[in-house]
Amino acid sequence: MSLPRFGAGLWHFASYVDRYATDGYAEPLSTLEQIDLAGSVGDLSVVDVPYPFTEGVSVADVKAALEKNGLEAIGVTPEIYMRRFRYGAFTNPDAAVRAEALAVLNEAADVVRQLGASYLKVWPGQDGWDYPFQVDHKMQWDLAVGGMRELALANPDIKMVIEYKPREPRGRMFWDSAAKTALGIKATHCSAASPPPPPRSSSSTTACCGPWTSTTTSAAGMTTSWSAPSTPWRSSSSSTP
Repeated sequence: MSLPRFGAGLWHFASYVDRYATDGYAEPLSTLEQIDLAGSVGDLSVVDVPYPFTEGVSVADVKAALEKNGLEAIGVTPEIYMRRFRYGAFTNPDAAVRAEALAVLNEAADVVRQLGASYLKVWPGQDGWDYPFQVDHKMQWDLAVGGMRELALANPDIKMVIEYKPREPRGRMFWDSAAKTALGIKATHCSAASPPPPPRSSSSTTACCGPWTSTTTSAAGMTTSWSAPSTPWRSSSSSTP
């Protein structure tokens, strides 16, 4: 009988900054220093690695640091929720910023391949709204689902994880529940066989094409996975982005 593997997000070993301590709770640490700290926790086997890495750190450096510490990268999480994406990543009203977010995601997919990780985790933390009538919800749906579809079609060999969360940093996140994430993934699959519709097209959520399966796991019912012939997706819930 094999023993369970334990893992953690590498951000848990970084220096946090928030509105109470804008200078951070400790001195900043590089990606490599964070890996060394994770390696000092004897029971950890895998880490989820944020991307981009800290300045001057390459994929080769990360691979070497992981190996030195007896760790593996289980996933890569692109930072598409920082200041430049404060008005959203997939749903940003500026097409140039949406393209920038997709470029970061595609780079991160390459890092998944190079590290031999299991998945690319997508958490568009700034996609959402804070008060009623702030956004056009149909447009948000089209942009969010269309962006996920474009990412999946560009990387059919990569398993992708959508982390859903009800709120924070936005008052209400776009991917806020298992149900909405499931519907978004279904809409992505349904339209993947044909060219993506333009924004605000009603065809983005209609007519399913091809088989897809769904399974629900975890006692709390908080983790749900979906798979399709060419674009495997997984949805997960976490209290820590």
